[in-house]
Order: sequence, then C-alpha cells, then structure tokens
Amino acid sequence: MNALRRYRPRHATVVAYLALFIALGGTSYAVATGSIGSPQIKDNSVRSKDIRNNEVRSKDIKDGSLVAADFDDARLPRGRPGRQGRTGPAGPAVAGPQGAQGPAGVSGLERVRTDSAANSDSPKLVVATCPAGKRVIGTGANITGAKNGATSTSFVTDVVIDSIIPSPETTVPGSVTVNALEEQATNDNWSITAYAMCVSVP
Repeated sequence: MNALRRYRPRHATVVAYLALFIALGGTSYAVATGSIGSPQIKDNSVRSKDIRNNEVRSKDIKDGSLVAADFDDARLPRGRPGRQGRTGPAGPAVAGPQGAQGPAGVSGLERVRTDSAANSDSPKLVVATCPAGKRVIGTGANITGAKNGATSTSFVTDVVIDSIIPSPETTVPGSVTVNALEEQATNDNWSITAYAMCVSVP
C-alpha cells in the first residue's frame, strides 16, 4: 500500500492518456451525430441491403427526380387521355391477293304462268312447269271469277285455294301445282292461275 501511495504519474503520462481518450471519444461522437456526409462515402458503394426497409421517405427524394420506370405499373395512377393526334398519311394502295372463286349463282330468272279452264267445275287443278334445266325458287296463285259483292269489313268469295305445292328442289324442271275448290256452290264461271319462279341452277 505504501508503495502504491508513493507512486505518482508523470505529467507526460497524464497528457498522453488524455489525448488518447479525447481521440477515441471524438471518433465515437462524430459517428453518433451523423457527421459522415457524401464526401466520406465512396460512389456506388451503398447497396439496397445497406438501407433498412421503409426508411427512405418522400422527404429524402429530390422532387422531380423519379420517372415512370421507377414505379410498379399497378401503383401509377392513370392520367387523363391525351389529345387526339393528327390523321396520318394514307398508306400505300396495295391490293390483297385475289380470293378463291365462289360457287356459281343462279341465273336466267323467269316467271311461268299456267291458267285453268274458266267454268263452274269444282275442284280445279293446274300445274305451272319450268322450262328444261330450271328449278322452282318461288310460287304463287290467283283466283278469277266466282266472287260475290263486298262489304265495308269483308270480301266474300265462293272459291278458295286449297293448296300450292312446289316440286322438290332437286327436281329439274321444277313445277308448281295449285288446287282450288268451291267453298260454297256457285254457277259462276271461275278459273285459277299457277305461277312458278324458275332459275337455272348449276
């Protein structure tokens, strides 16, 4: 104990320890207060993993420095539609390749008419037949005679058309058969007309 009490550090030793303490404490203080700036950081040395998640905020980013490519497409708000652009010049008038030839259509449209005898016989039947090589594509019929008067609300006739029957579509030449009869017996003469619309079909 006496030996320790008698020991006194020299002035130079005290100054050396004090300088070391200040040096070490000064470095810690500089780091703690954030005195490391851009000049102390090597360019391109800070990486994504060096930045804590959710630490970079709006105030840390320079206004107008980000572009659309820096954002996820789903996070960008849709802007207003732009103005319609000017009409561009007409393209070259280039004809496309010729298409395949379509099937041949009908030709030689013709209406055939056949009249029955004009008398008071009932029933009556008349057939309109197309020319050779033609098929039926339409029919019609008409009654002439045996019509008694008229009122303001109805038209009265003694004869009615019972049926209009075209031949099958594959029949060449085609035909139309018309049947008519007296719905009420009459002594008046009457007749019927059959019409066939005929065409040439390949």
